[in-house]
Amino acid sequence: MANKPRHMKPTDPEMEALKSSFEDGRNMAKAEISALEAKLDAAPWLFRMAGKIEATSFFKSQSEFFRLVMLKQVKDSKDYRDNYGMTWEEFCDSVKVDRRRIDEQLVDLRPFKAEFLADFANFSGVELHKIRYLGQAISKQSSSSPRLPSIPATSSKLPYT
Repeated sequence: MANKPRHMKPTDPEMEALKSSFEDGRNMAKAEISALEAKLDAAPWLFRMAGKIEATSFFKSQSEFFRLVMLKQVKDSKDYRDNYGMTWEEFCDSVKVDRRRIDEQLVDLRPFKAEFLADFANFSGVELHKIRYLGQAISKQSSSSPRLPSIPATSSKLPYT
Protein backbone atom coordinates (compact mmCIF):
# COMPACT_ATOMS: atom_id res chain seq x y z
CA MET A 1 0.00 0.00 0.00
CA ALA A 2 2.90 2.35 0.66
CA ASN A 3 4.17 1.81 -2.91
CA LYS A 4 0.86 2.79 -4.57
CA PRO A 5 0.11 6.29 -5.70
CA ARG A 6 -2.33 8.20 -3.49
CA HIS A 7 -5.18 8.18 -5.97
CA MET A 8 -5.41 4.35 -5.92
CA LYS A 9 -7.69 2.65 -3.40
CA PRO A 10 -6.36 -0.19 -1.20
CA THR A 11 -7.37 -3.69 -2.20
CA ASP A 12 -9.42 -6.05 -0.06
CA PRO A 13 -6.40 -8.13 1.07
CA GLU A 14 -4.63 -4.92 2.13
CA MET A 15 -7.69 -3.78 4.06
CA GLU A 16 -7.94 -7.17 5.75
CA ALA A 17 -4.27 -6.95 6.77
CA LEU A 18 -4.85 -3.45 8.21
CA LYS A 19 -7.95 -4.61 10.07
CA SER A 20 -6.06 -7.59 11.43
CA SER A 21 -3.17 -5.40 12.62
CA PHE A 22 -5.60 -2.98 14.19
CA GLU A 23 -7.45 -5.85 15.90
CA ASP A 24 -4.15 -7.31 17.18
CA GLY A 25 -3.21 -3.91 18.63
CA ARG A 26 -6.64 -3.56 20.26
CA ASN A 27 -6.36 -7.05 21.81
CA MET A 28 -2.88 -6.28 23.16
CA ALA A 29 -4.19 -3.04 24.68
CA LYS A 30 -7.12 -4.91 26.27
CA ALA A 31 -4.73 -7.47 27.74
CA GLU A 32 -2.54 -4.71 29.19
CA ILE A 33 -5.59 -2.97 30.63
CA SER A 34 -6.80 -6.23 32.18
CA ALA A 35 -3.38 -6.81 33.75
CA LEU A 36 -3.33 -3.27 35.16
CA GLU A 37 -6.87 -3.66 36.50
CA ALA A 38 -5.83 -6.88 38.27
CA LYS A 39 -2.88 -5.04 39.85
CA LEU A 40 -5.16 -2.21 40.94
CA ASP A 41 -7.63 -4.65 42.44
CA ALA A 42 -4.83 -6.33 44.42
CA ALA A 43 -3.23 -3.05 45.57
CA PRO A 44 -5.55 -2.25 48.51
CA TRP A 45 -5.09 -5.73 49.98
CA LEU A 46 -1.34 -5.62 49.46
CA PHE A 47 -0.98 -2.18 51.05
CA ARG A 48 -3.21 -3.19 53.97
CA MET A 49 -0.99 -6.21 54.53
CA ALA A 50 2.16 -4.08 54.30
CA GLY A 51 0.70 -1.71 56.91
CA LYS A 52 -0.17 -4.60 59.19
CA ILE A 53 3.34 -6.02 58.87
CA GLU A 54 4.90 -2.63 59.67
CA ALA A 55 2.59 -2.22 62.67
CA THR A 56 3.39 -5.70 63.92
CA SER A 57 7.12 -5.03 63.64
CA PHE A 58 6.72 -1.79 65.56
CA PHE A 59 4.60 -3.37 68.29
CA LYS A 60 7.08 -6.23 68.64
CA SER A 61 10.10 -3.95 69.09
CA GLN A 62 8.08 -1.62 71.35
CA SER A 63 6.99 -4.52 73.51
CA GLU A 64 10.51 -5.94 73.77
CA PHE A 65 12.06 -2.57 74.59
CA PHE A 66 9.43 -1.66 77.19
CA ARG A 67 9.68 -5.13 78.74
CA LEU A 68 13.43 -4.66 79.17
CA VAL A 69 12.98 -1.15 80.57
CA MET A 70 10.49 -2.45 83.14
CA LEU A 71 12.73 -5.39 84.07
CA LYS A 72 15.64 -2.98 84.50
CA GLN A 73 13.56 -0.77 86.79
CA VAL A 74 12.59 -3.77 88.89
CA LYS A 75 16.14 -5.09 89.03
CA ASP A 76 17.62 -1.68 89.93
CA SER A 77 14.96 -0.98 92.58
CA LYS A 78 15.47 -4.37 94.29
CA ASP A 79 11.80 -4.22 95.39
CA TYR A 80 11.51 -7.95 94.67
CA ARG A 81 14.08 -8.54 97.43
CA ASP A 82 13.14 -5.79 99.90
CA ASN A 83 9.35 -6.20 99.77
CA TYR A 84 8.95 -9.86 98.87
CA GLY A 85 12.13 -11.60 100.00
CA MET A 86 12.74 -12.94 96.49
CA THR A 87 15.99 -13.25 94.61
CA TRP A 88 16.37 -11.77 91.14
CA GLU A 89 16.28 -15.31 89.73
CA GLU A 90 13.04 -16.09 91.61
CA PHE A 91 11.50 -12.88 90.31
CA CYS A 92 12.53 -13.76 86.74
CA ASP A 93 11.04 -17.23 87.16
CA SER A 94 7.79 -15.71 88.45
CA VAL A 95 7.44 -13.56 85.33
CA LYS A 96 8.63 -16.40 83.10
CA VAL A 97 11.82 -14.86 81.69
CA ASP A 98 15.27 -16.39 81.39
CA ARG A 99 17.41 -14.58 83.99
CA ARG A 100 20.70 -15.14 82.16
CA ARG A 101 19.37 -13.88 78.87
CA ILE A 102 17.71 -10.87 80.51
CA ASP A 103 20.90 -10.03 82.42
CA GLU A 104 22.83 -10.09 79.13
CA GLN A 105 20.27 -7.82 77.49
CA LEU A 106 20.12 -5.42 80.44
CA VAL A 107 23.86 -4.78 80.21
CA ASP A 108 23.20 -2.54 77.19
CA LEU A 109 19.72 -1.43 76.16
CA ARG A 110 20.98 0.73 73.27
CA PRO A 111 20.49 -1.90 70.53
CA PHE A 112 16.89 -2.45 71.65
CA LYS A 113 16.31 1.30 71.83
CA ALA A 114 17.78 1.76 68.35
CA GLU A 115 15.59 -1.02 66.93
CA PHE A 116 12.51 0.43 68.63
CA LEU A 117 13.23 3.95 67.35
CA ALA A 118 13.89 2.71 63.81
CA ASP A 119 10.65 0.71 63.78
CA PHE A 120 8.79 3.69 65.25
CA ALA A 121 10.19 5.98 62.55
CA ASN A 122 9.21 3.47 59.86
CA PHE A 123 5.73 3.00 61.33
CA SER A 124 4.98 6.66 62.03
CA GLY A 125 6.68 8.21 59.02
CA VAL A 126 8.50 10.67 61.31
CA GLU A 127 12.22 11.00 60.65
CA LEU A 128 14.48 9.38 63.23
CA HIS A 129 16.38 12.57 64.06
CA LYS A 130 13.10 14.33 64.88
CA ILE A 131 12.09 11.49 67.21
CA ARG A 132 15.46 11.71 68.98
CA TYR A 133 15.15 15.49 69.28
CA LEU A 134 11.69 15.13 70.81
CA GLY A 135 12.99 12.51 73.26
CA GLN A 136 15.83 14.80 74.32
CA ALA A 137 13.43 17.70 74.84
CA ILE A 138 11.16 15.54 77.00
CA SER A 139 14.14 14.26 79.00
CA LYS A 140 15.23 17.82 79.78
CA GLN A 141 11.76 18.71 81.06
CA SER A 142 11.47 15.63 83.24
CA SER A 143 14.03 15.55 86.02
CA SER A 144 12.82 12.34 87.65
CA SER A 145 12.48 9.01 85.88
CA PRO A 146 9.13 7.27 86.20
CA ARG A 147 8.99 4.21 88.41
CA LEU A 148 6.62 1.34 88.38
CA PRO A 149 4.23 1.31 91.31
CA SER A 150 4.88 -1.37 93.90
CA ILE A 151 2.53 -4.34 93.81
CA PRO A 152 1.17 -5.09 97.26
CA ALA A 153 1.17 -8.78 98.10
CA THR A 154 0.72 -10.81 101.22
CA SER A 155 2.72 -13.82 100.10
CA SER A 156 6.25 -14.21 98.82
CA LYS A 157 4.87 -14.74 95.32
CA LEU A 158 3.77 -11.85 93.18
CA PRO A 159 0.12 -11.86 92.09
CA TYR A 160 -0.89 -12.30 88.46
CA THR A 161 1.88 -14.74 87.56
